[in-house]
Amino acid sequence: MNKPNSTSRQGVRSVEIGARLLAALAEAAGPTALKALAASAGMAPAKAHRYLVSLGRAGLIVQDAGGRYDLGSAALSMGLAALGRLDIIRVAGPALPRLRDEIDETVVLAVWGNKGPVVIRMVESTHPVTMNIRVGSVIPVLRSAIGRTFLAHLPPKVAQAALAAEILSLPRRDRGHWTRSRIDALAREVHARGLGRVQGELLQGVAVLAAPVFDMEGGIAAVIAALGRQAAFDNAWDGRVAKSLKAAAARISRELGNTPRNGHLGAHAP
Repeated sequence: MNKPNSTSRQGVRSVEIGARLLAALAEAAGPTALKALAASAGMAPAKAHRYLVSLGRAGLIVQDAGGRYDLGSAALSMGLAALGRLDIIRVAGPALPRLRDEIDETVVLAVWGNKGPVVIRMVESTHPVTMNIRVGSVIPVLRSAIGRTFLAHLPPKVAQAALAAEILSLPRRDRGHWTRSRIDALAREVHARGLGRVQGELLQGVAVLAAPVFDMEGGIAAVIAALGRQAAFDNAWDGRVAKSLKAAAARISRELGNTPRNGHLGAHAP
């Protein structure tokens, strides 16, 4: 019987090195310069550059006009495929078109990614809204109903990095607006209402309501949101859209194994 050679035991080292660079990009707050990326991956810039060239040819990374690197379309496709294998997609998938048909508004499903909320499904209404949010989009935490809903229910340490990166990305004149007390007030509002809500803050003329979906351990598994043109959208806390959204979130939570015992489903059940 042939003994396995050293290559089969050790794997392909070049793949492992490339994976380190991809992981470093995934953890970065945004497009990253070669020197910083190489340091994060623990290698010399010249070595990192050789691997980045190959990763770029495979569509796994892209380079912007300023020479900075970011994840490419192939990496995004793989990430979305992995997300598609989660239970939340299997369970929530059929519920989204039903909710869309019930309220006739665009419905979105988002999960928490390493940079914040990520849109993983979108079902448009008969009167779709023009916007730049698509499947794979990362949603702001503070200025979106989806982000605020996650913020209210995630452990503080989980949301801290995305929150800090978002505040730093704002113009200096706007950073002071997001004080700790205001952020805490937004979280309290979500808890009190059972929903997150924005009206034109993220997308001009667009109103959004968002509801949390909880897993069997009582943690937030996803957020479902309904959005529409602000002039016609029923954005009342106890309006038709809000009631349907809460009911759909509660049903999905139950299917994920959430029960009134953990203190969430009972609060949001229809």
